[in-house]
Amino acid sequence: MVLARLVQAGKQVLTPYGENVRYDMAIDEAGSLVRIQCKTGRFRNGVIRFNTCSYRYHHPNNRGMKVYQHHYRGAADLFGIYCPETDGVYLVPVGDTGTRSGSLRVEPTRNHQVKKIRWAQEFEVGRAGLAQLVEHSICNREAVGSIPTPGSVMQGRQRRLFGPGTA
Repeated sequence: MVLARLVQAGKQVLTPYGENVRYDMAIDEAGSLVRIQCKTGRFRNGVIRFNTCSYRYHHPNNRGMKVYQHHYRGAADLFGIYCPETDGVYLVPVGDTGTRSGSLRVEPTRNHQVKKIRWAQEFEVGRAGLAQLVEHSICNREAVGSIPTPGSVMQGRQRRLFGPGTA
């Protein structure tokens, strides 16, 4: 559903080839890739809740006995959340959530709190804020400087594959 809604919104969506990639798809936004990890959200008590880490049992020393949790910080830029109960798709920056779970509020709080609330409608695909959200994700990644740009990664790969001066 995330892929379908992004295509409907006019985004060019790419999917990775191979296994063990820490994101499910990417958006090509003016030459910058924005990595998206898809999650299913569950609507409970006025809030959409979703996991922001993966739980893996396979590990070289494990034998299926211990759970390993892996967050997506530095591995993905946005979570693409589909909530079947609201039929909505939402894009939430990875850095704006916790390392285990995230939430988006749909209904008002009982105590009428409005500060520090992450409203689902502000992150919904198809709303006017989609372009700003994607741009914000690109700017934050470039400001941190810890994630290489696609061009620099490719140049490094070409040097390793073909040797210096052949790229």
